[in-house]
Amino acid sequence: MKATAQLGNGEEFDGKSLFQPRDFDPKLLPLVMQVQMRGGEIGRNDKGKVVALAGGAAMILMNQKSDGFSTLADAHVLPATHTRGPSMESPGILKPDIIGPGVSILAAWPVPLDNNTNSKSTFNLISGTSMSCHHLCGIAALLKSSHPDWSPAAINSAIMTTADLLNLEGKKIVDERLLPADIFATGAGHVNPSKANNPGLVYDIQPDDYIPYLCGSQAYTRTVTNVGRANSTYTPDRVFGSSRDRVIEGFSQGYLKWVSDRYSVRSPISVIFE
Repeated sequence: MKATAQLGNGEEFDGKSLFQPRDFDPKLLPLVMQVQMRGGEIGRNDKGKVVALAGGAAMILMNQKSDGFSTLADAHVLPATHTRGPSMESPGILKPDIIGPGVSILAAWPVPLDNNTNSKSTFNLISGTSMSCHHLCGIAALLKSSHPDWSPAAINSAIMTTADLLNLEGKKIVDERLLPADIFATGAGHVNPSKANNPGLVYDIQPDDYIPYLCGSQAYTRTVTNVGRANSTYTPDRVFGSSRDRVIEGFSQGYLKWVSDRYSVRSPISVIFE
């Protein structure tokens, strides 16, 4: 998937492309400065088709400022290199809940990418919430199979309170700017199915429990249920941000954790400064 653009001065820029022709000539080509940007009313692949029809051998598809350093692998016809919180309508509910795998996911595709009707290459690399939601729905189904007595709220709680805040390298998850992502980008964190299957505690909720919030009450009572080892002891641990740690104007972030000798049950908290 990696596609590297090398300039005449030797500087290289790494991107991604599904189009990987084995016979592509590696020699330097003239660079026509008609910049192709992500976004707008024309799709990324369609931009590549226009360049190909004009005789171009390749194109460099540049990010807009809002895209940061993010890269996507598209099925271009020539080589080419999720909603955030807070909820302004209901700031008392922290969104998003969770993040899952959703970038360059190998998925089934209805038609061959090379327009060859005899091809069996009916797969594509797709990115977005339409990919991550499949992973999360599958994880929820597995948890329901493992714990048939759990309610949807208990399953959601197990997924959120066991999510990872660090990536596979043990470093903080970063956003498209390569900066540490805040809770309005990651929610509770990145889903961890194995941990979610044994969360220790869950926050369950009944439909009637939503009424105080819908009626504007500022005080809520939540009850945790022990689904781990019997006779466990938990102690609360609160980590709050300060006004100097605001993730966006008017908001900061923190966590509430219930900690035992085996479990750490963490819930993200958004703090509003008025």
